[in-house]
Amino acid sequence: MDQFTGRWVPRIGLGNRSAEARPNDRKFLVDTKQTLPQCASTNEENIMNIAKLNSLGSRLFFVTALVLLAIAVLERAARVMGCTILQGSYTAGRMLEFAALLVTFVIALLLRQIREELRKNK
Repeated sequence: MDQFTGRWVPRIGLGNRSAEARPNDRKFLVDTKQTLPQCASTNEENIMNIAKLNSLGSRLFFVTALVLLAIAVLERAARVMGCTILQGSYTAGRMLEFAALLVTFVIALLLRQIREELRKNK
């Protein structure tokens, strides 16, 4: 029997110890909550950190995609004139594919931010 609710609660793994030998469950939980470190962040702070990380990631991916797009255009123009910038390691089409992949991730991150804002406003 649970001493607080009066209901029967199964005790698993107690062996031969009696209920009186265990510490008071409710007191133990209260003491555990009081011993948590004071530097533990709240859920709102974690959400703000994730939002900042998402914003930073989407900006970084977008800038990288623009740089890859510029390199792809310059490589294509250089190939038309008979020379190359990338020395054959990647073609202009492959660089354009990488840029499109990064823009896809930027779109996904932006849609996630929009969804979170809509949920917050409800």
